[in-house]
Amino acid sequence: MKLKSLFLILITSFSIFSCSSDDSTGPVEFDTNAKLEIVKVNATSVDLNYITSSFSNLAVGIRKEGETEFGLRTGYNTNNVTRDDLEPAQKYEMTLLVNGSDELKFDIIKFTTLPFDEAKGLTYHLYSERGYTHEIEPDVYNPNASLKFYLVGESDSNIKIELPHTYANGKIKFEMPNNTLSDEPYQEYQNYNFGYQVGEGSILLAPIPNRTSIENIVISVFNKNPFIESIIGNDSRSCQNTSIYDLRFKGTFFSSFDDARYPFEQTKAVITRIDNGAQFILDEESIECKTYERFSSPDFKLPTGIIKNHTSRTVHIKYPKSAQPNTMFAPGDYKIKITFSNPGNGPDDFYETNEFLFTLN
Repeated sequence: MKLKSLFLILITSFSIFSCSSDDSTGPVEFDTNAKLEIVKVNATSVDLNYITSSFSNLAVGIRKEGETEFGLRTGYNTNNVTRDDLEPAQKYEMTLLVNGSDELKFDIIKFTTLPFDEAKGLTYHLYSERGYTHEIEPDVYNPNASLKFYLVGESDSNIKIELPHTYANGKIKFEMPNNTLSDEPYQEYQNYNFGYQVGEGSILLAPIPNRTSIENIVISVFNKNPFIESIIGNDSRSCQNTSIYDLRFKGTFFSSFDDARYPFEQTKAVITRIDNGAQFILDEESIECKTYERFSSPDFKLPTGIIKNHTSRTVHIKYPKSAQPNTMFAPGDYKIKITFSNPGNGPDDFYETNEFLFTLN
């Protein structure tokens, strides 16, 4: 009995001593007001502001979205932090962890890395047109990412058009869809931001690389089809004692000048009488009282320096009135279309406008 009592006394003393030792350590101390702020998200890293009065017992934890453990855990003792070794086009979660505790005591911050930081062939403002195939070469790429590219309307972010793409031999290829522009009503060009989506996440805009301010990549999509918009001059007057019609049509037309993006050497005006279908074709010329010529606009370029497709804005036609009724250039209703071509370049180098109705009195 004495031995048993002695044994119980020893066990009790050891337990009391152990509890006393644990109590002396106390709870882990850490800055409960610490926080992380994202400065910039890159393709393989994230730049942070680490705001705290004490780095003691704190670590930055990062994990891929869907994982249960913050496997990437790093302690820091500086307020400006860059976390490297991330994967492009990947969703991540980040928080501050307390050493020795499995309980999450800080908010979780979500972010998605860029699909790439830079890409050859993808400039800050890019020219494009319907059916145009772009080929870009990214500095990094994640072939396993669930990644889609989009055009997002610059003036209306509700417009979102997917850009199906392929990736091979280190290059991304995508073709500009037809539904980027409208022919009815006619659009000469439309500006879009270049966006991307990872998984089922939100569509994000790709920023211009190496810019301190947040600016987004812009793609200007042009309509290669020429278009007659209106008639801005429809007069009768005298030229060398001859009565003539003096007509001016406003629209978007190809220029013949070499500094235009697409110079077209030849243009013809195809004019048809509505009542009898009689057709007359005018070749470009300017001789006294007979004239068919196009006038170029001074605004060849957008403010960003991109050259427009259609740099002629007006077509001028002067032609003598006909004395014979129901003939060409006698009073009546007409329709006109204008064609542009470069002879010898094949059928792909031929364009024509819409047919536009007008009346000669």
